[in-house]
Amino acid sequence: MLRDKGQTAKYSGAADPGDKGPSAMVLLVQYTKLCSFMSTAQSVLSTEQSLFPLVKHLYLETPVEIDTGLLSHCTSLQDIAVVGLGSDNWEGPPPTGYNDNTFWSGDIYPSHVTVFDAECGIVQIYGLPTPSILTKCTHLALEFVWIDFPTFSSLIERLPSVTHLGIYSTSLQFAEVDKLGEFCKKHASLRMIVVAASLGRWGSDAPDVELPKDKPSKYEAIDNRVAFIKLVNHFKKGTSRACWEANARGRRGIWYHGRARLEQLGRI
Repeated sequence: MLRDKGQTAKYSGAADPGDKGPSAMVLLVQYTKLCSFMSTAQSVLSTEQSLFPLVKHLYLETPVEIDTGLLSHCTSLQDIAVVGLGSDNWEGPPPTGYNDNTFWSGDIYPSHVTVFDAECGIVQIYGLPTPSILTKCTHLALEFVWIDFPTFSSLIERLPSVTHLGIYSTSLQFAEVDKLGEFCKKHASLRMIVVAASLGRWGSDAPDVELPKDKPSKYEAIDNRVAFIKLVNHFKKGTSRACWEANARGRRGIWYHGRARLEQLGRI
């Protein structure tokens, strides 16, 4: 655990399925400047070169637009999770230099990307290029409270490499069924669409969604590629971050449970 003025970063080994050796997982939480983390990491772990080329799984809570070179050091990165695309710190249109970082315009291309508190609309609203870190991913997971399907669909259209799409929902009633159906028809190249509902943010009066073992839920009935899972059934905390971290540690994450649900329904 690395500390800097009450802000923390966690480094740990994580078993990677199919890997013969251990892989590194780093969790960055509440750092306001990545250069500060790099300095701390250097003093604790000798040099950043000793750590970051080993990193395969990275949780980056720090705003992506202030990346001062961290990602460019992660040459083995396979899996990254970020919180938002940066617009929480913008007051209107993106500031000059917003894309002067490895996330938006770099040459690091992980196969698995997760975006919590996803803001797909900013790409379309401001006419932004697709963040480079998304352009070669095959497994993309995005977290929403409520999906704006036009902007969501527009982003997916830009990412032809994506074959597995995860939707972390912070509400059981995250979308209208017919709109999800239209989205599925439009994106026929997707092989699997996993909707994972997080208990942590459900309202006490949120209506439940029936999930019988022998027949599809209302979301799964619209397309054979859709799997609906409740995270609380698989993780003690029932949160999207717990799901991502389980996968990063080589345990059962969103893709495993999504596939298991489709197998339960006899679809694969």
